[in-house]
Amino acid sequence: MRNAVTLLLLLAAPALAAPVPKSLKAKRPDAEVFVGAWELAEGTNGVRPYTWTFDEDLTMWSKSSAENGRGSKWVIKLDPDKSPKQIDLNSGSTCYKGIYTIEGDEIRLVYNGERPADFDANQKANNYTVLRRVRDGK
Repeated sequence: MRNAVTLLLLLAAPALAAPVPKSLKAKRPDAEVFVGAWELAEGTNGVRPYTWTFDEDLTMWSKSSAENGRGSKWVIKLDPDKSPKQIDLNSGSTCYKGIYTIEGDEIRLVYNGERPADFDANQKANNYTVLRRVRDGK
């Protein structure tokens, strides 16, 4: 019996140690994608030198070098199962409801007091923002 178990383990070991295919690695949960530093690449509020940094618990820190590095803290909630994907941004005193999409190293957001229905950047009542990932050494 012990020989049979040993043989089974020896045969199964290569399958257990096989590398994860790249196609599966690329499909990270959205919360993991958000973690890190992002710069404001485009926005309806005017492009200012903003950096949004997301922690693993999806606490987001927004800082502006134009405002002497002052920043604000936001708690983010994602619902990637909705279509379009939904995001809530809450600072404690302000809460925005929005939608988002992730395209490579960019996150596109549209948010306001009421959740927007689509990504129309020309809707004056909504905040349209494109974030671009900040790479190390930049």
